[in-house]
Amino acid sequence: VFVPGCGLGYDVRLIADEPEVSIVVGADISTTALRKAREIADLPKVRYVKTDILSPGLSSEVGTFNWVFEHTCLCALDPEDRQPYASNLAMLIPPGGHLLAVFFVEVEDYEGEGPPHPISMGEARTLFTPYFDLLSEEIPEKHYCDRPFGAERICCFRRRKDRAPGSSP
Repeated sequence: VFVPGCGLGYDVRLIADEPEVSIVVGADISTTALRKAREIADLPKVRYVKTDILSPGLSSEVGTFNWVFEHTCLCALDPEDRQPYASNLAMLIPPGGHLLAVFFVEVEDYEGEGPPHPISMGEARTLFTPYFDLLSEEIPEKHYCDRPFGAERICCFRRRKDRAPGSSP
């Protein structure tokens, strides 16, 4: 499992607790965040990588993964970086692999400044469906107390076999 924008590694450690997961790679651009993540817990199934998730060579740096867990990393990026990010995620996941994503569809008092930058489900579909089939979309029952109910969507995508990343949709 690959976790882009992992910060202090909370999601990485939670996923690593699952017995069927063999390795979890958390990636972040912040050396400080990755150092703190390692200090919190250095687990055998966890690896942290300092990288730019927008780098065109991301897949050669980190490899490929059957699963990617995208937890509002997209919403932390400037909106003009969303397309390269979606394409990079597609390159990390082989056909049949999965992307589990949590998107902010609403950000309280958002006036164009961010992050986070909300994304509509229409825009999320436009970004990801050239490479992925949308398997499910739901509003999470449980959420952080500072995020109002309905502000997030959880989407599960499966990597399509008929579309190569970098090709025209």
